[in-house]
Amino acid sequence: MQIVVKGQGFDKKADVSFDKSGQINAFDKNDTINRVAKYLTAGEQPSYDEKVSAMFSQDEQAQLINKFASPNIRLAIGQAMASPLKTFLEYKGVMRKALAVDPLAPGAIPIYDRDTEEISAEAIASQSAITQTKIVGERIMVPVFEIASNPTIKLREVKIRRFNIIDRIQVRTRQFMQEAEDAMIINLLNAASTKVNSPTNVDTTTNGYIQRKDLVKLARQIEQHDLFAVSMFFSIYRYADIKQWGSTEVDLLTQKQIIDTGLVASLHGQNIYVTKKLPHNYVLCTSDPDYVGVMPVYQDIEVIPADLPWETSFGWAFTELIGASVFNPKGCSKLVITA
Repeated sequence: MQIVVKGQGFDKKADVSFDKSGQINAFDKNDTINRVAKYLTAGEQPSYDEKVSAMFSQDEQAQLINKFASPNIRLAIGQAMASPLKTFLEYKGVMRKALAVDPLAPGAIPIYDRDTEEISAEAIASQSAITQTKIVGERIMVPVFEIASNPTIKLREVKIRRFNIIDRIQVRTRQFMQEAEDAMIINLLNAASTKVNSPTNVDTTTNGYIQRKDLVKLARQIEQHDLFAVSMFFSIYRYADIKQWGSTEVDLLTQKQIIDTGLVASLHGQNIYVTKKLPHNYVLCTSDPDYVGVMPVYQDIEVIPADLPWETSFGWAFTELIGASVFNPKGCSKLVITA
């Protein structure tokens, strides 16, 4: 495929699919069509003209032109390029970052053994007795539960939509199941965060937002137990507080991070995650997942056809079989905000 370039010429750094002379980088004819189709499906319109010359013969050119001249083909391409009007962001589950995910085989029992507690060791005099430390093992069995969904849609709705609504239903259902999973883990961490550690209370009446020293105090609740604070979880609303920080609140490393990426993704070595399932009035902090809790997974999200022919409807049963447990409350803490 010969590419005729307008203006100053094509910049190779902008798209590796083309070289500086305007030739497309492809292995064969099929690869050429796939690369051109990428721009059509993604809604990207290159600022250059495309002319078929060396890659296709005259008969092949005529066949392609006749094929795409068909109104039915153009209608199908238009429907494939159409997308629904979206009113909110796509959701991506993040709360699994707080727990150690453990895939289990069918029939495996979700039983875990706790590590031993501190063992006494000390220097003794020649005539002294050794202090005895009795070790008692503790075993935890994590309860398992199911998250499920059963969306259905009438055949009529499938036919009249301008986009592939079946694929969209499956994508959206997976997102809502991730929301339900995140809400469950948030409730679990919220309850465990005050079992050992005291909540860090912050009044934002004066400043209007949380400060860096507040997050340092939050991490200290975990670090006092000889653990490292690894992750912080914010709501979208509360994450805006960080955007109000001035140069006095941000260290040089974080300033470079903001310049390079435009956002704060980590602070003091702790990764920052944002989820809409977290309430606006508190922030959660966790240690390394291996020191916080475990999440046994028998079955990740699985889709089972569940059509309803008597209702002329398509249907699917989405299900996942998981469990969750926080075995070390020392590894999580909570920042409570009052305004």
